[in-house]
Amino acid sequence: MTKGDTLTSWVLLGFVVVSAATAGVSYFFSHREADVPNSFVIQFAYPVMSIDPSYYDDWESVFIGNHIYPRLLPESNRPSIPFLTAGIDIKCETPNTALDSERCSWVIVRFSPREFKDCLGRTYTVEDIKKEFGALLKSKSWSLPEWQFCDAKEGEICIRGRNSQDVERRLRNVNFRFGWSKREKQDSVFGVGPYCLYSSPEKDGSFMHGRMKPSLPRFPDVEFKVSQDPQSEFNLALYGSKNLLRKDRKNVQAHTPLAYYVITNPKWRGKRLPWNSSRTKELINSFLVEHEVFFSDGNALDKLIPLGNALTTKTSSSSKVPLEFVVPDYLPECQKLASSLNTLWEKEGSAKAICTDVVTFAMERVKGKKGSWDGFVVGVSASDPGRDSIRIQYFSPFSSDSWTYDAPSPEEFYYLVGMGQSIVTVDSEKICSIRPNPLGLGDIFVGDLLPCGGAK
Repeated sequence: MTKGDTLTSWVLLGFVVVSAATAGVSYFFSHREADVPNSFVIQFAYPVMSIDPSYYDDWESVFIGNHIYPRLLPESNRPSIPFLTAGIDIKCETPNTALDSERCSWVIVRFSPREFKDCLGRTYTVEDIKKEFGALLKSKSWSLPEWQFCDAKEGEICIRGRNSQDVERRLRNVNFRFGWSKREKQDSVFGVGPYCLYSSPEKDGSFMHGRMKPSLPRFPDVEFKVSQDPQSEFNLALYGSKNLLRKDRKNVQAHTPLAYYVITNPKWRGKRLPWNSSRTKELINSFLVEHEVFFSDGNALDKLIPLGNALTTKTSSSSKVPLEFVVPDYLPECQKLASSLNTLWEKEGSAKAICTDVVTFAMERVKGKKGSWDGFVVGVSASDPGRDSIRIQYFSPFSSDSWTYDAPSPEEFYYLVGMGQSIVTVDSEKICSIRPNPLGLGDIFVGDLLPCGGAK
């Protein structure tokens, strides 16, 4: 999977992620923390690519980060999760008006964080937390556009930025986790709590297996491993596929919607491209409906996410240079879909669809701008459950995650091709279901797992 957080969002068949359907749902989804089995095994489809919240974007990494790092603010439904401050003070700076006023352009955010020690006893001071907070804001610039630090009292952190009308909500997203910047290459224990991660990274920094041990006795030991083998034994498989459903395992779809977009590089503005056609949209949609990736019926979420205008934008001549269109290799029968697209486009003569790791592709070549790119299709969700979160994160000039960069009309470079399914597999022995939560399964915590009849 990915090595950073843009693609929070990216989904394999079976990625379960944040959905715009949760817009308007309170962050304080009311439930007590559940009793859970005293140990369980979780199976990931892809490696944990990073445990640096300013960098990770795959949901396997997010799952680990949710358990080993404190959050910025407390969650009333999960009182055992550590946090940095009981509350933040947000005031309108320019002009001097109410925070919720449409006239409020700039805000000041202040809070006093708690110092803490990580699993290896290293102390994180207010200055350390400030550095981590700055790294997260730099990476997730859409959360507080045009931010900068401001003068603060001793023990306090102060940030100034553009008002987004929902600053506190954005600062609760799944990447705002703290206590990671002091790790060293030789470390084999990571985190702050309520869990410590015991694992050794691969040469590329990813993690293929490990164990999370809790600091509180009421939480279970959690072992994780990377596999897509249907014969593998596990109690919970996040982001899996239907081949994992055997014996008493079942699929739980707590948050299923996933928006799939076709994206075009803004450098091709005004050019007619083979993938920006109704026939291409219909081919992709029908293929993925047939393979049970897309919803076959319309979905109300279409009203809450940007549709894009790439299919209706006026174009002139076709591009004459060779073009490459990337299709996610996690899709079932990806090569067959790519071949169907190439057959459809053969009269164009200039474009070729290929299957590859779309997350690495997008992180390195699209977001990282390392190498050229032309277009791709991908499933995406937001790391923030707001009504406009996908638009702000991926199609806005205020975001370092933007795929359309600073294009004056970003809607011209993308269109929604369909809504995707997602699959979570539980074993019906130790874990029978999962509580819903406002940030979806990308923000799952062990307290959200429901045991089978008091299983231990």
